[in-house]
Amino acid sequence: MFFPTLALVQPGDEVIYPDPGFPIYESMVGFVGGVKRPIRLREEREFRMDVAELAELVTDRTRLIILNSPHNPTGSVLTRADLEAAQNLPKSDLDDPWLAELREGRGGDNALLTSANQARLAGDFARAASLYGERSWRSGQGEPAAFGFELARRLQPRDWRYHWYAGQFWFAQAAYGGKKEAANLADHAFAAAIRANAADPRPLLGRLATQLRFAPLLGDRQPTQVLRDWADRALALAPLDSSVRRDHAAALAQLGTAQ
Repeated sequence: MFFPTLALVQPGDEVIYPDPGFPIYESMVGFVGGVKRPIRLREEREFRMDVAELAELVTDRTRLIILNSPHNPTGSVLTRADLEAAQNLPKSDLDDPWLAELREGRGGDNALLTSANQARLAGDFARAASLYGERSWRSGQGEPAAFGFELARRLQPRDWRYHWYAGQFWFAQAAYGGKKEAANLADHAFAAAIRANAADPRPLLGRLATQLRFAPLLGDRQPTQVLRDWADRALALAPLDSSVRRDHAAALAQLGTAQ
């Protein structure tokens, strides 16, 4: 819950969450400056959320509603009727694809757990993690930044951008402190970005720069001809891009083959 709350909730936004509930719900809302709107779970309802009470809590400032099923710590489980009532709240986003599955009767009681929704969740969490990494990096917090960038690329290994973001971060860490571990992490991240998307020159140029600058520190050091091939391939992918042309010329000069 840390990353979605951090990404979605701004100071003054309202968050509805179950009470009793997992303690991080309330603490995270307070941490980001949100307004706490607990919804009481009662024993006479088998600790299931009362949708009528939920409707009364929803306002124009509601930014996030936390549904926990099976619930921690009571073990209660929301029924299909509960979920359908929740998605039909007047202020609900009825175009949300998850809610559409419930409205149209697809997915049964576990519609929120379909593979498509799990993939969507992974994408949302990856974006939140990457944003957290970026914000931490800008504020000079290296360890939280590393956690955010690495989590993002593990959640979405097929999205080259998260590998590229991580590669840039580790490159900067290696450049600042000359750390062997950071240099190798940068090289691995750029290599993963190339595998995920061989059609963009940026991962190629990122790994090329890493190999050229930190060669003595790398465990997977590439031969000169391979580096030249990478430079030429990057230029072939974006021959009109001035930054690619500049990096290509600089790489060839460093390799001793400037033309």
